[in-house]
Amino acid sequence: MKLKNIDWNKKLLVFFGDEVIKMKSKMLSKGPIIIFPEHMICHPWGHIDYIEKVTQIISKDNRKITLITNSSYIIDHLSNLMKGARIDADGCFTKCGNKNAYIHRKDVGVYICTNGKIKNALSKEAKIVNWKNLSEPAEWLTNIYFEMGDKE
Repeated sequence: MKLKNIDWNKKLLVFFGDEVIKMKSKMLSKGPIIIFPEHMICHPWGHIDYIEKVTQIISKDNRKITLITNSSYIIDHLSNLMKGARIDADGCFTKCGNKNAYIHRKDVGVYICTNGKIKNALSKEAKIVNWKNLSEPAEWLTNIYFEMGDKE
């Protein structure tokens, strides 16, 4: 997929992956981008607060936001926020307690930038974001630990 094939009219576009920063300059021609610096907000609660604030801004001001991130917490919670909108949940499933943090699936586009390509991480039939490439480093680290074994 090429950048020109992306629906830039979505309210929230999220790009992630090992090559997302390399593609940043091409994306800037499409409009403003927010780069979420994971290293600046170290605790996972900060990531969760951040995506809820972004979706509330979209809800309140009817704005369009493009976000570059590699935060699995943001991607995971975005799936939760889309489900909350789909089932018309009350705000109890958000950290902020605000139902306006939910966002409809039709308003969201999520893309993986890897191996020089852009792939849709939220297909038409998908209800959650396919972000497997973000979990691979964590799985690798965990596997290394257990492969080392313990001294008796």
